[in-house]
Parts: sequence; structure tokens; C-alpha cells
Amino acid sequence: MYNSRPYSRKIDWPLVLTYLLLVFLGLLTIYSAAYNEGQTFKLGLDYSYGRQMFWIPICLLVAFFILIIDVAFFTSFAFWLYLILIAVLFLVLGIGQEVNGAKSWIVLGPIKIQPAEFAKFTTALMLARYISRRTFNFKLLSSKLIISLIILLPVCLVLMQNDTGSMLAFAAFLLVLYREGMTPLVLIIGFAAVSLALVALLIPSFLNISLVCSMLLALFYVFYMTDQKENIPKPFISAIQAIYVLGLFLCVLHRIGLFDITYYRETALVVFVSIVLLCLFQAFKFRNFLKNIRLRLILPLFIAGLSLGYVSSVGFAFNNVLKPHHKSRIEVLIGLKHDPSGVGFHGIQSRMAIGSGGFSGKGFLEGTRTRGKFVPEQSTDFIFCTIGEEHGFMGSLFVIGLYLFFLLRIISLAERQRSVFSRVYGYAVASIFFIHFAINVGMVIGILPVIGIPLPFFSYGGSSLLAFTILLFVFVKLDSERLMILH
Repeated sequence: MYNSRPYSRKIDWPLVLTYLLLVFLGLLTIYSAAYNEGQTFKLGLDYSYGRQMFWIPICLLVAFFILIIDVAFFTSFAFWLYLILIAVLFLVLGIGQEVNGAKSWIVLGPIKIQPAEFAKFTTALMLARYISRRTFNFKLLSSKLIISLIILLPVCLVLMQNDTGSMLAFAAFLLVLYREGMTPLVLIIGFAAVSLALVALLIPSFLNISLVCSMLLALFYVFYMTDQKENIPKPFISAIQAIYVLGLFLCVLHRIGLFDITYYRETALVVFVSIVLLCLFQAFKFRNFLKNIRLRLILPLFIAGLSLGYVSSVGFAFNNVLKPHHKSRIEVLIGLKHDPSGVGFHGIQSRMAIGSGGFSGKGFLEGTRTRGKFVPEQSTDFIFCTIGEEHGFMGSLFVIGLYLFFLLRIISLAERQRSVFSRVYGYAVASIFFIHFAINVGMVIGILPVIGIPLPFFSYGGSSLLAFTILLFVFVKLDSERLMILH
């Protein structure tokens, strides 16, 4: 009965139509970003929108080809596709062309290809292929090492190309592993590491105070939890969560100029680090295994000492490992440096462009800052500025809502898969799109450092459009055969 269904009914058309709408809106936005007053519409490869129109039919043809081939191809050749992309990434290190400081492009005549964009797709396939094996067990050390190798090998090669944006996109696979059984401690420890790094950069003179306060609060937590034979009361946990959300809200207000957090920074960060360590203790569930006073004392002291060593190394790494432009971008973001004509120029201009759009925007092709080319890379990394200026808050909200529907639809489809391979791959697709969307929009509105990472289907670029299309339509194909069990 399953095979008798028309193939067109197996395809999830809401997801496909959302993809087509995003591509169409992206083309209009690229045209608007490249538009000059008095210019007539002209087709040709001399214009960015013309080159994007050249790539769109190619992407649709590739999507159609993916939908008609045997679904077993993706499981059978996952390893070989991954291996080919790894070899290409090695090749880029030798013959690649440098663009904007990143040696990550292969030039084939008039066409430039960025292999790192396709490496995310092959890594997702390989990860799904390995996790779907019958013998896979997340608890085994060998399984963890192989998964780490699958992800870190392309990450290292992309990092050697100096392509930080593409490298960060591979963090999406942590979300996939979390769904498949990875302990949340990995995410919590990562969050704590970022928090302590901010402490080291923002308030080095208050380092000892913050660590002592964190340690004392952690000791109180452990003693209370073990002596009372129960966890911290729920109202107290709720208060911690409320303080954390309030802190994030105040940071956002500070970024847009409605609140000056300078005079409260030290106190806020002391409380923030304390909460982070509390969350760590909550996750470890010390009540179950802290049986004597030695462990109750030694473990918090060990964590505090480890934090001290880590924080002490942050300054060295920041000053000696990071490249000057990366260092400057972080300093501008966290308020240590004010450079409106240098590294801060992109962020300032992008926020001004978005803010000038107001509630309903200036209208299509009516963006004065867009036409004036005030924002660098406006057709690529900062394409969201054009949306904000021309269509305002409502237009931006519509685009964000469209992406939200797109992501939730992929997650919903991933959960209904019978095959582990299809489920893992579906979550990889959703996570990659989410990371790209979150980092790009966060960068444009000024809450994340300026990093070269495209907004899916909107940013100009044939490589990214083709890579995102392949990434998505392989999942559409897998979903259309969701009753099959793939190995």
C-alpha cells in the first residue's frame, strides 16, 4: 500500500514551499541591496542578483535529481562523500584562493566554490551513518572518540583555512549529539567556560572576589543539599532562573543604548558566575554520591581551583593566540574598546540601518542606507540589514517567523522518522540552519561578534545556496521514504 502512493504525496510540500519562498525573498533582498536609483533591471553575471538567478535553477535541478535517486545512496556512500570532502579541504589549503582573509575558495573559471559549505552536509551524513549502526553505543569511549574525530577533522581543516564563520557552524552537531543521548554536562561546561572567560576579560581586578563568592555559594549549596536530603527548593531555583533572564534582558538593553550597565558590571558578573557554578552542581546531582565531608569540601574547592586556572589562561590566549581582528571584534562587542571607524564600523552601521526602518520600514527599494552602501558586505553577511531598513520591525518579524516555522517543521519531521539515520540527519539539518540563522542575525543586531557566516537562502552566494539546498532536499528525500529502515 505504501508503494502505491503517488510520489508527489510523499514529499512534505509545506517544507518545500517554505524553501521556495525563502529563496524568492532572498533574491528580492539581494536585488534591493545591489539596487542603485535610476538603475533598470538587467539580467547578467555582472550583477550579484544576476549571478544568484544563475544559481537558483541549478539548485532546483539538483534538488529534483536528489528526489528521484534511490534513498539508499545516502547511506551507502556517506563515508565516501565525507572522505572526498575531507580530501578537497586538504586541497584547498594548497591551491585555494584567499577571499576576505580566508583561504577557503576553489576557483573554476568564472565560478568560485567554497568546499567548507558542503563539508557540513557530508559531516551530517557521516554522523548519521555512524550513529545508526546497530552496534553503536554512546556510553562507549570508542564511540565518543570516533564521533569526535568525525566532527573535529573538518573543523580543524576549516580553521586552518582561517574561515572562522564556517568553523563555528560545526557547533551545530553538539545539539544533534545532545538529542541522541550526550550528557548535558558538555553544554553546561561549555556555557560555564564562556562565562568565566567573560569574567577574565571584563573584570580581571575582581577575579578573586568573584571566584571566592562563587566558591562560598557552591559550598552552601552542597551542604544544604546533603544535610537536608533534598535538592534546592524550587522557588530558589526559579529565582535563579529569573535573575539569569533579567541579566540577559539588561545586557540586550545595554547593547541598544537604553541602559548603561557599566556601573553594575562587576556585581552582575559575580552573581552570574555564581549562578553558573550552581547550575553545574545541580547537574552533577551531588546529593546521590557526596557521602562524606571530604568530598563536600574538596570537590567545590577543586572546581574553584580549576576555574581559577582556566580564567588565568584566558588572558594569555586572548593576547597571544587570537588574531588581531578577532581580538578587536570581541573587545568592541563586550565594551572594552570603542572603534566606530574600525572593527566596530560594521556593527554600528548595521544597527543604524535596522533601526532606521522603524515599525513598518521605508518600502522596497527605498532604503536610503541600503542605496548609500553604508553597510559593508550588505548582499552577503549583512543582508538582514536590508530587510530591517526596508520592511521594518514587521518585515523582520515575518522573516524570523518564516525561519521559525521552517526549523520547527524540520524538527517535527525528524521526530517521526522510523530510521535512526533519517532522524539524526534531520536534526543535523535543523541544527545547522539554526546556528547559521542565530549567529547571522545576532551579529547584525550587535549581540554577537562580527563573523562571516551567511543567512541561509538570503545571503548572496552560489556555494552556500547550493550547499543549503542539498542539505535540505536530502532530508526531504529521506522523509519521503520514512517508512523504510535505513542502516
